[in-house]
Amino acid sequence: MPGIFISYRRDDSAGFAGRLADALGDAFRPDLIFIDVTAIAPGIDFRKAIEQHVSACNALLVVIGTSWIGGSGAQARLQDTNDLVRLEVAAALRRNITVIPVLVDGASMPAAQDLPADLEALAWRNAVELRHARWDADVQMLVDALRKLLPESAAAVRASDAATAVSGPASAGHAGNGRRSRWRFIWAAAGVAVLALALLRPWRAERVVGPEVEYPATISVAPPEVSVSTARYRWLSARVERVNAEQLALVFAVRMTNLKEAPDNLWSESFRLLVDGLPVSPRNALNEVVDGFSAKEGELSFPIEPRTTSAVLQVTHDGQSTRMPIDLKAAVPGLPKGPVRSRAAGPLPRTLAIGGDVHADGVRYRILSARLARHNVEQLALTLSVRMINERGAPANLHDASFRLLVDDVPRAPVGGLNELVDARSAGQGEVLFVFDDAERLVLLVGDGQDKTRVPLDLIR
Repeated sequence: MPGIFISYRRDDSAGFAGRLADALGDAFRPDLIFIDVTAIAPGIDFRKAIEQHVSACNALLVVIGTSWIGGSGAQARLQDTNDLVRLEVAAALRRNITVIPVLVDGASMPAAQDLPADLEALAWRNAVELRHARWDADVQMLVDALRKLLPESAAAVRASDAATAVSGPASAGHAGNGRRSRWRFIWAAAGVAVLALALLRPWRAERVVGPEVEYPATISVAPPEVSVSTARYRWLSARVERVNAEQLALVFAVRMTNLKEAPDNLWSESFRLLVDGLPVSPRNALNEVVDGFSAKEGELSFPIEPRTTSAVLQVTHDGQSTRMPIDLKAAVPGLPKGPVRSRAAGPLPRTLAIGGDVHADGVRYRILSARLARHNVEQLALTLSVRMINERGAPANLHDASFRLLVDDVPRAPVGGLNELVDARSAGQGEVLFVFDDAERLVLLVGDGQDKTRVPLDLIR
């Protein structure tokens, strides 16, 4: 039977793989999702089961965490010809099945030279990255891609299941089964009658549990951006989702820009939702470190009751607070529209031209090369080879803190961890790595502190 095979390494990404399987089970029929812990019966030979399931699937998702290769060099688990992960992926590649790398926990795509010969083709497959802060949006993008690979019947999940649950299985001709079918019909009819009475008597106040809105729904936050102490918060989107019959979730996507040199936290403790004057804390544990003079995004999810029509969002930072009213009555059915992003023009990878030195506080920076490549299906990676000439009489640091990248005017910090000590009146060299969403404009900021020198990067040439 066609379906989706999820390949993962247990000690690398078991939690992510299980969460992904649940999400795909909600989007498609759960029986179309194969993940070993739930689909292979005890005593079954894994190798035969893998071969059988891979040959039948429409797509194989390779969940790749930071330890997916399983070591380095010849001792890596992936180099073992009996490694189950290797068997799964190799089987799909041999059969020309669609293989989609899924990057989790900040992992990067493995290079072809780090993979065994039968997996080298994986290095050239476009990857999808699942990030904690944008999990729902990232999974939705993956679901949209998978819908094109699965038959239309795979998406017909809940309606047919619900009909079966109410009417029960068809009668096998036995009297007992016939009586049970009649009772099921009677109870179903009674349920319909109760529902009809509820709909025909809207004046009964106790039946009204909140605004008549279809979920998910989009709400607006005004003002869209606030500054609190040394942080600036921008609300990228806000939506209401149904958790169950008695509870909703109010979800905010937020970007925090750190306006000081030292790192700071984008975390749940800075946010409270005031409902009827009582503070409600987020139910998710957001905790991101935001480097100085840079920005990061995250999501906050607050539990609310369906009858809630208004609330106040409170943001606190370094002892200072601000409040924004939230009007839930103005909710509009449908999910918020994400930002429209243009993919980088021109072929990738390619080299960007950067000329001239940058002088800052007795230090001279020279960009030796700038290489722009695709990190995954929706992100780019910019790698700078930098030489620092220290003209001071004391040692100086060649480190990530001296570099920021404005990505469509949003400041981003490097992710490579460069930190080298350069002696007085000498030179040092290193690499600075940025990973960011597709963008139209890039400006490199070079120097210490807030007043950095701007170096525009030409993405067209």
